[in-house]
Amino acid sequence: MVKRWLSRYLARKQLLAADAYKERYVVIDMELTGLDPRQHEIVSVAWVMIEDQCIKLSGAQHLINKDVQSLEQSPIYHGIAKHDIAAGESLETILGKLHQHFGECILVFHNAALDWGFLKQACRTLGLDAKARLI
Repeated sequence: MVKRWLSRYLARKQLLAADAYKERYVVIDMELTGLDPRQHEIVSVAWVMIEDQCIKLSGAQHLINKDVQSLEQSPIYHGIAKHDIAAGESLETILGKLHQHFGECILVFHNAALDWGFLKQACRTLGLDAKARLI
């Protein structure tokens, strides 16, 4: 446990020592059906790139997962309805598009522990490597 904490601490320290303005970022927001990645699902994933201190809105993505089994109470919070789901893309396609940024960008989340937990679980299920630099 101490070894794991120390390696994370050193990685973050190294990341903070780097010139933050030269880094590329992908800011990710997800809508979920709940808080447990083992029981709940990813409803949608949205992301936008930041390069050279500029938000690249022209490349922003918002993709809805058509494979969601049950929305439960989540439409109350995010407003995504069944007809939106039907017009969505598969989670495999969505993660394939997002995954290409994992190695080249720093991932930024509002709630990294929650969202990264869901992304790691989904990547494992789909056989994708879930290694990334996070903030």
